[in-house]
Amino acid sequence: MKNAEFNAECIKWNKEYKELFGVIPSIRDYACSREEFLDALRKSIETRSPVETYLIKKAMPLNPDALT
Repeated sequence: MKNAEFNAECIKWNKEYKELFGVIPSIRDYACSREEFLDALRKSIETRSPVETYLIKKAMPLNPDALT
């Protein structure tokens, strides 16, 4: 899926998602493809469940400064 197509779809679904949950999810926070993200966004709206229900969050990198 091309970037412009993905962005257009996200705009459409993000508005509904924000009305339900008060936030807009970002694909950068999840380990998934664009298609998987859009599917999860649609399912979230249909089932009124957060997108985290359908996607796996990316692991946060460790802060090397915190280890010293």
